[in-house]
Amino acid sequence: MEVKKHIYIIRAGDHYYKIGISRRPQKRQYQIDGACPLKTELIYKREFGDNAEFMEKFLHRKFTVERKHIKGEWFFLSEIDVKDIIKYLDAGDLIKFKKEFEE
Repeated sequence: MEVKKHIYIIRAGDHYYKIGISRRPQKRQYQIDGACPLKTELIYKREFGDNAEFMEKFLHRKFTVERKHIKGEWFFLSEIDVKDIIKYLDAGDLIKFKKEFEE
């Protein structure tokens, strides 16, 4: 049985967030926790299958444009940013997701 791709959000400290893709987000969080000086927590995961790369790249691009990018897949986000991400990811509507975030 194929394990589907998930988008995950890992928090480190108060405002550092990693937005990524993994087939096993809990295992990925464990790997990051071992290398990160801050306590990490897997705060969100959702299976997206083939759409995972689109969603991840879109979120990375959005927060890079907003100058919230730190390094790699790490971003300095507010609680409102994270709540908005989760709201649109949970809606699962790619067209609405893209339109809302581009406004």
